[in-house]
Amino acid sequence: MDTPDSHRETWTTPELSDRIRQLCETIWGGNKTRMARELGVSQAAMWRVLQGKQPPLGKLLENLARHSRVDLHWLFRGEEKSDNTTDINTAACAIAHVLPVARKLLSGLPSEHSDLFQSDFPVAGPMYRATRCWYEVSRNAGILRNAEARLSPQDLLLFEYDLGQFPSLLDMDRHIAVAWVTPYSPRPERQERRLEVGVIEYDSDPENARLDLVVGEPDYYRWKDVKSVPASIVAFDKVADRRVKLRTTTEPAYMDSSGSITPISSHARMAVTHKIAAQSDIVAVCVGIFRRDGFVIP
Repeated sequence: MDTPDSHRETWTTPELSDRIRQLCETIWGGNKTRMARELGVSQAAMWRVLQGKQPPLGKLLENLARHSRVDLHWLFRGEEKSDNTTDINTAACAIAHVLPVARKLLSGLPSEHSDLFQSDFPVAGPMYRATRCWYEVSRNAGILRNAEARLSPQDLLLFEYDLGQFPSLLDMDRHIAVAWVTPYSPRPERQERRLEVGVIEYDSDPENARLDLVVGEPDYYRWKDVKSVPASIVAFDKVADRRVKLRTTTEPAYMDSSGSITPISSHARMAVTHKIAAQSDIVAVCVGIFRRDGFVIP
């Protein structure tokens, strides 16, 4: 899976900054305070963007793209909208390269779920395909607890629903994906198949080939006062008829205010992982991330 330090492209160009400054003059009469308030960003951030000292944040770009007096074509491409274009949405996709933002996980192609879109958001030209759409990470999404994904609320994930681009499971390994899973429940009648977003892990062991969707990190990662303490690995020796020490390692343990050490159960140390029953249960794979700091990772 791509990480924030691997390779990234910024929407910030001198031309884009110039056009945002022009919008400040023409729509808000040069009033930076009112512009910041109406676009939902701080005055300090607005000033830094207009001075070219900071890339425009995702929230600023999104709200500019939604503004009734802002032409998407001109804002992101510097081109005027063609007057003879009858389908505004088609023109936006073809010229300004925008894709819809889904308010929930889709179970199939974006063209089949247009009722679940809440807005449009720009995408770099090479990344545009009709089989893709954005998904905004909600504040209660389990994947926020996955340290490997390193996501924040309101980050945008660009999902590809045509999985022909991924001829083998190894191509999906360590990628963020959407898949159908059936979380375990001690009461079978409460086991419900549902869509989840997480990181795919593919175990190619011939004796235990399996697909997992890792949604979040272990519960104890959120606990305070967790320390790594020495622990002994033991096994029962049938010959000696006793338990013998194999080696010493370190294990996480909870330490209370008195200094008492309480081992953390194996259940709490398990990541929130769901088994993917079949490859066909994988619905979409993430091919890009737009982080709210203004960077997109293709």
